[in-house]
Amino acid sequence: MKKKALFLATAALTALMATTAFAGTWIQDQSRPENENGVSNWWWQNDDGSYPAGAGVWVWIDGNGDGWAEDYCFNESGWMYANTVTPDGYTVDASGAWTDNNVVQYKQVAAQNTQQQSSSSTNSTTTENRSSAGLKNQWYDDGYGKQYLNSKGEPVIGWKKIDSKQYYFDDGGYMVTGYQELDDGNYYFLSSGALSKKTVHDTEDGYYYVVDKNDHYVIDIVYEDDWKEYKKEADRDSVDVSSVTTEKHTNSSSSSSSSDSSDPGSSSSYDSHQYWYDYYNSYQTETASGSDLTDEEAYEKIIALKKDYPEGKKWTNDNYYEGTGNNGSSRRGYGCAAFAFLVQDKVFGKTGKHITTYYDLEWEDLRVGDHLRINYDTHSVIVLSVEDDYITVCEGNYNSSIHWGRKITRDRLEETFAYRETCYD
Repeated sequence: MKKKALFLATAALTALMATTAFAGTWIQDQSRPENENGVSNWWWQNDDGSYPAGAGVWVWIDGNGDGWAEDYCFNESGWMYANTVTPDGYTVDASGAWTDNNVVQYKQVAAQNTQQQSSSSTNSTTTENRSSAGLKNQWYDDGYGKQYLNSKGEPVIGWKKIDSKQYYFDDGGYMVTGYQELDDGNYYFLSSGALSKKTVHDTEDGYYYVVDKNDHYVIDIVYEDDWKEYKKEADRDSVDVSSVTTEKHTNSSSSSSSSDSSDPGSSSSYDSHQYWYDYYNSYQTETASGSDLTDEEAYEKIIALKKDYPEGKKWTNDNYYEGTGNNGSSRRGYGCAAFAFLVQDKVFGKTGKHITTYYDLEWEDLRVGDHLRINYDTHSVIVLSVEDDYITVCEGNYNSSIHWGRKITRDRLEETFAYRETCYD
């Protein structure tokens, strides 16, 4: 959607409300239901310790600091409405953002800034008066990743045993998942964050991560086509190859720390997704031709998919898609990758050419329909439009649902870019 349309839509709502500026962070109370009659377990904490609450308080929040804020509504206790119609008659999606005709509405604000407006008086109360105040010795999700707060309320860094399971938190205090190359060895962490004590078959990247029985570090990484032969020769005193844990996705981290990202991600290790894409890219054909669609034509094809894949439709790592890559090779993925593959196949065809480029993002080369792997190789998006300083995208598994219209700044994209897959020459 063009900026003009967005500003027109936001102006209609803003005209009804007063405005005050705040900054803060998202907090999730996992002891509450994720959604109960349209009320989520998320609340917004201002930097001064207060939080928005009242009979239908609306807040413009730029949670990722990209200069574009979404509009959220909170109830009298401060809990965010999600996937419902608010008391004053507006629709919010699964992430809580205000939508108009299934399109998330945005407002340009100063980076790291939010603007609050309310149709009633604002009741901001300090966090000490909340039922979830004094966050200590518990999990905490700020919308960027999971942390565990110690007895002082500070994020744990490094190894931590929680409920008899081992976890690792990066330098920013965020829980890591997937295959990790740490200072004391290489390990595999399940999607829950817990250290795997068994060999893991990652069905997204197609590798087996063979785990030592005693010390639980990864001693071998075996491609699934070689697994049968590997099992025959494995040292069964050191590894158990008969009992294998299956994982459907791999994240290198769930952090936004030194490798700051708006979705789980880390730049600290060579992500296992990359192995599969190197393998896939080696099949790139010299004879297949790229798409001759214009950006406008590709955009219309993508937008037409909203009928079957609307804003807020549930889409998680349980969603799987397998298509055909170059020279008949397999192109498969779960979650956000599955949605990206599906969209490209719907728009450009399953037999189209796929060209993958790594590490160096050429802004001038970006096209509508490109699949971008971002957030340090942990999240996939499809390009809807390209502007001078930002792109607009659609994506799957964004807050466990399909999302249309998010803007990602050029600086942010260049910082976390992993690779680009295009169907054009």
